[in-house]
Amino acid sequence: MSDLIIWKTIIDHTIRDEIFIIIDKIAFDQINCFRQKEVSQLEACGVIIGERKDKHFFIRKFTPPMPTDNRTRYSCKRNNDGHQELVDQLHLESKGSLQYLGEWHSHPQITAKPSTKDKNEWPKTYNYLSREENIKEMICLILGTDSDWLGIYHQDILYSASIVNNIHMVENQ
Repeated sequence: MSDLIIWKTIIDHTIRDEIFIIIDKIAFDQINCFRQKEVSQLEACGVIIGERKDKHFFIRKFTPPMPTDNRTRYSCKRNNDGHQELVDQLHLESKGSLQYLGEWHSHPQITAKPSTKDKNEWPKTYNYLSREENIKEMICLILGTDSDWLGIYHQDILYSASIVNNIHMVENQ
């Protein structure tokens, strides 16, 4: 049994093509401490790790900020050191089912939303992943002090997601 946080986005409104992003609440709780509720807290960032099942995403882990990341109150530049090793380790231990799904970071704002910098940087990351790694979707999560923003790049377009519910269910492994 696990508690799940479920987000949904519609990528084609004409046929109501929905993608669900399902987050393991235990994994999510591990990054809650990086919400910038105090003035002294720096922006935090990491990668999102999980599984793709059909067109849906199951988020299992988040890498925490690493000592090599460049962090200030209003920015976080993620360095691959530490993050990539954790992705590789989990990918190996899971026999390939766990993989990189996207990026997360915090913002010192009550209701998170993408900044101009986010809107400029995410396409670069997405285009690199699409070209070099054949990854066609990328999840983007921003932690606000009270509410979060989640989106997914799908076929070169960033779609905003909305939270559906926090639920408790038995998950088939």
